[in-house]
Amino acid sequence: DVDSTALMSTKAEVAALGRRVVAEVADATDPAALRRFYLAAGDAFGHADIVVNVVGGVLMQPFIEKTPGACAEDIQRNYGYVLDSTRLAVPLLRKSGRGGCIINFTTIEAHRGAGGFAVYAGAKAATTNFSKAMAWELGPERIRVNVIAPDTTPSEGNRKALPPQLQAANDAVPPEWWGKAMQMYIPLGVPPSREDLANAVLFLASDLAKSITGQVIHVDGGVHAVH
Repeated sequence: DVDSTALMSTKAEVAALGRRVVAEVADATDPAALRRFYLAAGDAFGHADIVVNVVGGVLMQPFIEKTPGACAEDIQRNYGYVLDSTRLAVPLLRKSGRGGCIINFTTIEAHRGAGGFAVYAGAKAATTNFSKAMAWELGPERIRVNVIAPDTTPSEGNRKALPPQLQAANDAVPPEWWGKAMQMYIPLGVPPSREDLANAVLFLASDLAKSITGQVIHVDGGVHAVH
């Protein structure tokens, strides 16, 4: 994680459960930093069973205003990083001889047009199709590859995806108005929580999903169903 305070807090929680944990302050979108982390994890545990590629993000902006450099950053953060991580993860997943699973996060924007998120949506769509191809390639080794596609969730990352003026406008909206807006937009009436996303990860990583691979699970309160 790039947030050292949050990372150390999580590390302490895991250690308190009596589990071994490797925690590194690093940017996962940096190939060199990601390689160092995988080397550390491999040294500590010898192999991997579950890999979750959750890193992503974007700043809402019309495509025509994005510089080539900004486009490259969006692609690396939302697709290139998954390629790098998968390349490093598969040898560790193979070491156990028992198979394993890779869970990649995309977004509902990978499955619909989304103004202001064009490069992000394209990169996430690439991640979805890459995951399906890897499910086919790795299936004989019992390594499953699936995708979780959330819609909006109440997180700081999603808030920062908006330009400053939109953040300020959103902050000025009374909370009860947001509740009514969510009821109109989301069939279940409320956005998924971070715990809902974590539960989807737990399901896909468990034996309950041992015959599920190459699939996309939309944890979005039903939004994808109406698009």
